[in-house]
Amino acid sequence: MKLLNIYSATAIGLTIGVIGASAASLVDAHSITSSPQKIAQANTKTNPRTGYAVINIKEFIAQKNLTVTTPNQVATKIFSYTGEEEGRKSEDISIKYSNNNAVILHTEDGLADDSLAARRYRVEMTKVNNKWQISWVGLQTKCWQGRGHQNWSGKNCR
Repeated sequence: MKLLNIYSATAIGLTIGVIGASAASLVDAHSITSSPQKIAQANTKTNPRTGYAVINIKEFIAQKNLTVTTPNQVATKIFSYTGEEEGRKSEDISIKYSNNNAVILHTEDGLADDSLAARRYRVEMTKVNNKWQISWVGLQTKCWQGRGHQNWSGKNCR
């Protein structure tokens, strides 16, 4: 039996607030004019999409068989996906709201795979004309020891 934990927040700060922001809005004007390296470092630290492999939205919707439209419905559908469950130690899902944006993080850990230990999807949704739509999907993975990276990364395991 799965236990569904959905976490929601109405005010989530900079991490979500920077979606779609330009690099200039993420760092102060002095660092923009004085050091391009600081801009790159600031973008890496503040861009919530950093380190994710981009997933085709249409393929994601088809793979997860999504026919629902609100962030809560999408999160519930993703969590209740009937894919491989053997060996899974934990699964967590969270939703964070900011204005007309929502971010769903779905993490599966302890996968029964010879190279892939964990995966995390980031699903960004935007409310346009009173309707929610998926605007971006990314995937991060962790590998088992000896099969690649043990930190969250958009790279494949060996």
